[in-house]
Amino acid sequence: MPLLLVLIFMFILPLFGAAIGYFCGWVVSLVFNDIILSTLARMGMKTDGLFLSHLGATLGFVGGFLKSSTSISTDKKS
Repeated sequence: MPLLLVLIFMFILPLFGAAIGYFCGWVVSLVFNDIILSTLARMGMKTDGLFLSHLGATLGFVGGFLKSSTSISTDKKS
């Protein structure tokens, strides 16, 4: 059963990240679309047909696989 939950989370979390990334990219594109696309074009990226919502969804999907792990050590060194 725990393995099934892990597999479900491995499938759902990247899709959730893509949905959030799409929405955030859309919101950012409402205000900063020309600025961001012209900056990317100056850096050499082809921006013809590029939507910031698609870029946000891509970054959100990839970010769904990259999770940080935090560990706290309880060893006290004197």
